Amino acid sequence: MNATVGYCKGSLFLKSYMISALGFPETKINKYNSTYAYAEALNNKTIAGIFLEVPPAKVFLAQYCKSFTKTEKTFKVGGFGFAFKKNFSMLPDINKAIMSITENGTLLDLENQYI
Repeated sequence: MNATVGYCKGSLFLKSYMISALGFPETKINKYNSTYAYAEALNNKTIAGIFLEVPPAKVFLAQYCKSFTKTEKTFKVGGFGFAFKKNFSMLPDINKAIMSITENGTLLDLENQYI
């Protein structure tokens, strides 16, 4: 990949995913701290594009909808990740609750309402 791209500071896996799964050399990946920084880098052509997780992408596009757009294709790289102490007694209940709100649309409604 010859293009230089960016990603959001704080993403725990995105840079690794861009290198290992998408084939970007580490030297072609820049880290940015804010939506303003993404916009500046895109406007001055420091980067050709920015890879964001869905919530920050929605915020960015809401702020800069007149200047930028998203691709139609998104990369599905997983779901939720939670960590609990071994043998945590409430884990089956938490799993059921997450599955329930995912299946009945509540999770999507919350995302649309707050992000």
